Amino acid sequence: MKVCKENFSPRPKVDSAILLIDDISKNFFEGIGEESFFEIIKAGFAHKRKVLISNLRDFAKKGNGADLKTAFSSLKISEKARAEDLTLEDWKKLIKSLIFS
Repeated sequence: MKVCKENFSPRPKVDSAILLIDDISKNFFEGIGEESFFEIIKAGFAHKRKVLISNLRDFAKKGNGADLKTAFSSLKISEKARAEDLTLEDWKKLIKSLIFS
């Protein structure tokens, strides 16, 4: 759901959004952990105008994005993808790759 910038005080320069993630069983989080999942999802959606790979740089082990590029490539995710472009399963695979690489 979109939340217009006019609904905030002080008013930001951009609109916001509410993201609903539902219908996920506890089994979904096996191997990645619920806390890790939502921490990385939050980072992925933190800056709407940035591509996902830029938003996730903090999670790259080497800090230079090399691990992210490898993860994106191996999962066939475009380096120009935005957080909203990934499916739930894409997110799960990416998170596993970031945690265990």
